[in-house]
Amino acid sequence: GLVTDSIHVESYNLYIDELDYSAQSIKGHGILSVHAKVNSLNKISLNLLGMQIDSVSLPNKQLLNYTYDGTIVRVVPNTVLNTGDSIVIVIKYHGKPYVDPTFGGFAFSGDYAFNIGVGFDAMPHNLGRAWFPCLDAFNDKAYYQFHVTASSGKRAYCNGTLQKID
Repeated sequence: GLVTDSIHVESYNLYIDELDYSAQSIKGHGILSVHAKVNSLNKISLNLLGMQIDSVSLPNKQLLNYTYDGTIVRVVPNTVLNTGDSIVIVIKYHGKPYVDPTFGGFAFSGDYAFNIGVGFDAMPHNLGRAWFPCLDAFNDKAYYQFHVTASSGKRAYCNGTLQKID
């Protein structure tokens, strides 16, 4: 897990751009509003479990340097951040989401794809990192928006209030 003493993610705008039921994989991107809680912050560490990262950028498409070891994405902001500063990061990724061997994670079953945000065997038990880049800590509260592209004949269901269907 990650400590929450250096950053706070205020909001997640999460996009599932593609669900591949036969390959049991997703393609998506997250737009994260990250706030510095310390001075001289030159690296932002986020959880993401076993995905492939396509790019990390600012909203204007300026690429940011990063490293990824399969569990933690370490993003280098384009400027050093101090307490109260914020940055919006866009992370594009794809892959097969993590399924907890006992119970939980992001799973595919026939015509369904679904997420259970915890895992019995996972440490820590929360599993946002199973399918999107995040600060995967129970004590970091954030706003979420979900944008799901569903193939013809399929529907998406998310928690919260439905804003629109395109």
